[in-house]
Amino acid sequence: MLRSRTPLVLLALLATSLAGLGHLPVAAAEDVTSERADAASADDTTGVQGEQHTGSSGDGARSSEDAPASAAGEHDGEPTGSTGSGSSEGGSTGGSSEDGATGGGTNSGSAEGGASDGGSGSGATGNGATGSGATDGGASDDGSTDDGSLDEESADGEVPEEDEEATIRAAAQPPAGGFPIRGAVRAVGNPTPDVRFLGSGWGHGVGMSQYGAYNMAKRGHSAAGILNHYYPGTEVGTDARADERIRVNLHAGVATASIEAIDAPIEWRHCRPRANETIDHRVNDCTLDDPPASDPTSTVFHVQPAGTTLRVCFWNGEGVTPPPAQPVAGLKLVSGNSCSDNNAIVATTDRPVLRAYHHGNMVRTRLAAGDAGRRYQHGWQDFHRKTLGIDVVQDINSVERYLEGLAESIRSWGLDGPAALEAQAITGRTFALRAKAAPRGLRAGTRACSCDLLNTPSDQVYAGRDFALAQYGNLWVNAVTATNHQVLRYDGALAQTYYSSSHGGGRSEAVHESWAYGNTPVPYLRSVNDPYSMNEPHSFRAWTSNATHAAFAAHVSSGRPAPLSRVERVQILSRTQGGTPKEIQVTGVTANGATDTFVFTHRTNDSQTLREKQVAGASFRLNLPTSGHPTAAGARLPSSQISSIGFAPFTDDDGLTHEYAITWANRAGIAEGVDETRFNPGGNVTRAQMASFIYRTFQIPAPTVRGGFSDVSDPNATHAIAIDALAEAGVAGGYADGTYRPADNVTREQMATFIARAAGLSTAPPQQSRFSDVRVEGTHAGAVNSVAQAGITQGCTPDGTRYCPMDPVSRQQMASFLRRAATS
Repeated sequence: MLRSRTPLVLLALLATSLAGLGHLPVAAAEDVTSERADAASADDTTGVQGEQHTGSSGDGARSSEDAPASAAGEHDGEPTGSTGSGSSEGGSTGGSSEDGATGGGTNSGSAEGGASDGGSGSGATGNGATGSGATDGGASDDGSTDDGSLDEESADGEVPEEDEEATIRAAAQPPAGGFPIRGAVRAVGNPTPDVRFLGSGWGHGVGMSQYGAYNMAKRGHSAAGILNHYYPGTEVGTDARADERIRVNLHAGVATASIEAIDAPIEWRHCRPRANETIDHRVNDCTLDDPPASDPTSTVFHVQPAGTTLRVCFWNGEGVTPPPAQPVAGLKLVSGNSCSDNNAIVATTDRPVLRAYHHGNMVRTRLAAGDAGRRYQHGWQDFHRKTLGIDVVQDINSVERYLEGLAESIRSWGLDGPAALEAQAITGRTFALRAKAAPRGLRAGTRACSCDLLNTPSDQVYAGRDFALAQYGNLWVNAVTATNHQVLRYDGALAQTYYSSSHGGGRSEAVHESWAYGNTPVPYLRSVNDPYSMNEPHSFRAWTSNATHAAFAAHVSSGRPAPLSRVERVQILSRTQGGTPKEIQVTGVTANGATDTFVFTHRTNDSQTLREKQVAGASFRLNLPTSGHPTAAGARLPSSQISSIGFAPFTDDDGLTHEYAITWANRAGIAEGVDETRFNPGGNVTRAQMASFIYRTFQIPAPTVRGGFSDVSDPNATHAIAIDALAEAGVAGGYADGTYRPADNVTREQMATFIARAAGLSTAPPQQSRFSDVRVEGTHAGAVNSVAQAGITQGCTPDGTRYCPMDPVSRQQMASFLRRAATS
């Protein structure tokens, strides 16, 4: 039946997600932002030549994993790839609730802070009154609308089906200037939250995953099968050089170290380096035979009794009478814990190397008094005086003996079969032999180490006899023995058997895409499918790390004309084949208030390898200080396999157009999440939620009259105070039948009227509509024009010509609308 239009009262209450409005710090309209999270191929690694970065140490292999981030893209109210005008990416749209409210399984029943006073779902009821049955798609099936009586000519084109005579109840008039923003909201300003990284995996991600190998072993794969999976195209062979000696740098550049003769004496010799070996201190004239012809003075100059401990310190000529005539740069043995106690000096030498022969007997080396230290047995120990301190090097009888102390696996894995440990023994042996054949001095980068290998994750962790003698150590020694002399070869040559604790995202990284290595592809170190790492439980299966806002902004702003003072959005545009973010699109604001959007792949001051690699995740892993998840890497990400980058506390909004506004709304106390980590950004906003959002944003007086609506009669209902306050203030009204219909969804045009009235903007009919799909004679046309003019919205299309007035408002969109209204 036709009837004249009556002034529409207020729109349904403002709820939590802002409809995508203009002003977003993105090149296109706020509704049109897309985030590509495709795993594009690209990789490379940067790091010291020869570094392995295995990521594991001691008896625990490094743990880690990763899951790629999902793509994110959306318009104000029309997310790309979503179905239905109200759906959105970043969270499920059904059954959301906030502040403990329970939704009804569809967006029309979702509520923040409490459902619609006792009802949920489409047709939710409050105190027994049935709502209008609004659904996700916008207006409800029965065509009910807000704030104004309807006829066929109305802007909304809706007539209440449940009562054709029903009209919207008139509301009081808000003050002409609107209501001020609450002080606590205004105080939030433009927050600079920590930038949170979610990821998985530990280590460089190249080659074999130790946890993946263990999972494969439990599934029945052999050691050869494991190695062929992670190093495709390689073959297991043998190498007799595994019987040769190998030197391991146990400690580099330490101030002092002590050695305990546990059960037999130690013979000490002072050694002279070879000619021109002043840096590396390789010696060949410090043999067991007395004395070599080339150096008659290189004899046993002190015997340390069993059961005693001596400390090795720098000696510059002090403590002897008469003092040396020439400057001395040698070493001394002291019997106490103090290098400065001249009375404790046992022996001195002006030579830079002291060698401790323990003849296959057990010794214990410590750095400081009270340290547990580690026990060593095979070979001898050299103490080298260097510019930066003393290097302690164990010269081991053979590579096979070295492997018995290789602490790069979990010994108890052998209880589930030997395959994982045997695969580790073969990779460890191959790595050691390849390193031993490398040019000297490269093991520690620019500083010679007097060794073949470092005792760090950069090479391989060596724990001496302690590893083999600990519980289940026999299982590891058995694996070494069972694979005696076995190595991995590719095209006849020793393979480069990099390995790490675990891979993230279900794949390994190609060597040229990893943060740890150079930019040259290696056929057998390509990215391979690795579900095994993800299937095996461990502490790095998923991790969270944080960078300060300032540190992240400075990192990504490197080389920009003006650095960012604030980051508002981070999108992962592309990934390496192994899942590491390759291109990152950053949107932020500079110190002068200009918005800047750009693609980041590396810093201008990154190494040349990183600059050529152009993999953002590699730059983050190596050079961005982070905290939150303790790892052997210290203040760095556990791996580069990052699934998402965003702001706390929510994880389902990472990379979305409205994420920064969601963070702002949460800090301002306007909107909470559906739980501790989810905001449900795509969930629709109901009239009840909208009321609370508006009430928390604007300084609207508390209501003096309660229970004005039959379906919100309980004054203790979650949103009741906000609903009554907005109605009394003239910001929102109800229907002529005395209901408010709190569970109905709010449309974009209704939201415009809510905000316009609260902010004191004009709602008068305009002479010309700002948007092609908003008719001048429409009920909400004036409010839509006003919020657009105020910069609160730009529309729902990239060209800004359409507003999509009948689309429901999502929670994320509402956050942006309110932020713009509060800060404009």
